[in-house]
Amino acid sequence: MARADEQFSIVFVCGGNTCRSPMAQGILRKLLPRGLKSKFRVFSAGVDAFAGGEASSTAIEVAGEDGINLRRHRTRAADNGALKSADLVLTLSPAYKEMLAQTRAPRFGLFALKEFGVSGEPPEERTIADPVGGSKETYRRCYREIKGEIERILPRLCALWEEKRAS
Repeated sequence: MARADEQFSIVFVCGGNTCRSPMAQGILRKLLPRGLKSKFRVFSAGVDAFAGGEASSTAIEVAGEDGINLRRHRTRAADNGALKSADLVLTLSPAYKEMLAQTRAPRFGLFALKEFGVSGEPPEERTIADPVGGSKETYRRCYREIKGEIERILPRLCALWEEKRAS
């Protein structure tokens, strides 16, 4: 296992830290190449989260369909404690990015997930909709959208780890 200062630390942030950000955390951990898994520290937090809650049962079920276990996930607040060691913070909505803009800027930045790594104009719709209260299919659509974004940015994340390691 790499030392914490040798790891690239990424925090995904949503509202309550029960659906979107835990799914993003699990997806990235799953998609990282085997040789890089120990080089990344991936976790999640919520701007309105309280400490110690569980992931939503539907998020657990939908992530489980893709082999990701969220049963041990515990919510945490997106405060300076959760964010202070982050190299990169990715929010599931530009509104969360704005809420966190007053915190210490991570070395590699604070971005909405859909804006990260986009050259030129960001996409018109930059929020990944919160599935809370929706059907299982709503959660599945949300999961697929997050997974697609993480697949899109994965090469950039790996390049950032190389950049950090070289510095």
